[in-house]
Amino acid sequence: MLAALLLSTLAAAPAQDLDRALTALVQDLHLADVPGFDASSDLGVAVDLSAANDGDRLAPVVSGLVRRRLDQLGLGNVLPLDAVDDEQARLAGAEWLLVIHGERRATQLRLFATLRQIDAGLWKRPPVGAIAAIAEHTIDPPAAPPPAPPPPAPTTAPTLQGPPVVLTVVPGRVVAMGACRLDGEDERLVVLTEHALEIFALTASGVSRLASLDLRAFPRARSPSREPFGAITCGNAKVAFGSSDLATGHVARWSAGALSHAATLAGIPVARYEGRWLLARPNPGTSWYAAQKLYDDVEIPEAYALARTDERMLLVTRTYELRDHDKKIADAGAALATFDGSALFTAPRLEDGSDIVSMYSSEYPLSTIRIPAPVQVITAGRMRQRSEVVTASWRPEGGSELRVFTIRGSAP
Repeated sequence: MLAALLLSTLAAAPAQDLDRALTALVQDLHLADVPGFDASSDLGVAVDLSAANDGDRLAPVVSGLVRRRLDQLGLGNVLPLDAVDDEQARLAGAEWLLVIHGERRATQLRLFATLRQIDAGLWKRPPVGAIAAIAEHTIDPPAAPPPAPPPPAPTTAPTLQGPPVVLTVVPGRVVAMGACRLDGEDERLVVLTEHALEIFALTASGVSRLASLDLRAFPRARSPSREPFGAITCGNAKVAFGSSDLATGHVARWSAGALSHAATLAGIPVARYEGRWLLARPNPGTSWYAAQKLYDDVEIPEAYALARTDERMLLVTRTYELRDHDKKIADAGAALATFDGSALFTAPRLEDGSDIVSMYSSEYPLSTIRIPAPVQVITAGRMRQRSEVVTASWRPEGGSELRVFTIRGSAP
């Protein structure tokens, strides 16, 4: 068996052999010369070792090395897939599909790659077709690569520092926010309201609106919620977003200072995990997500909010508890975000009409700051050469008030 042969020689064969072979395989595809393909394309990657009875044990090694090489080429939207399935790839947001096949020839491994376009864009029939690029390479049995070292931790305990300052008031109710690196060093503030997706730059004097995408013509959910909620996730000049008001999730492309619609998604993109969007379904007519399997056979209960750090999935349950899967962290409100491995969350409803934003990390003491109004949405990022938190509060007279404060002591 192919996988048995390869796995039995892991100790003897250097990991560099497989890495060099897959590097050559990706280079031989000449992606820069493929018509219609560029660094901003959403690329699904699937590994097919079906000729081996135990091929699924080797496939993650091959998939990880291929995605590493693609990332070095500047391809930020690489989506790992579980199977060679065009429809599954399209639902995950892929426009192109790269398949790595493997077969045994005597004591060697023959790898070959095929690239096809599977989604030509909104309202267009899925392409049927031709292979856009192909490459082949033969190697001796490889070894698994060593694990990557963990990222460095902050040198001092991060703390929330105020006072919160009003940035601006935006029309309508804000249902989601995100801090997205779209160009340059600083992240941009991306705001989703009931009727628009907007991008702001935080400046020394306040905030400046850079672009807006009108959502009023987008299909609406059959059973919208009284208190809409949603999520924003970013990657490589693309903004994935969705809300309980919209019939589907969406992907917008940022280019030349403007937003344009790029694709639809099968759910609300609550996080990005191993190069793909994690899509969650809202519970129709309510203000929370339905119970569902989100990824890797992980079942989540009904939840007001979902967010992911590099290591774990966090959620706010229907009983207003912030949880790390089955472990309770704290009592919490419905707003949740993550930043540098920490969780930012609000308090259960306070009688005086204010709110408390807390930052939790397993390594440092809890840090809190009071906000003078209930917070519906929260996000954090590096937006003015420093780490900042932005909150959104719905106003009784209409519109949403955005406030900002800083995180001191976070990693640069």
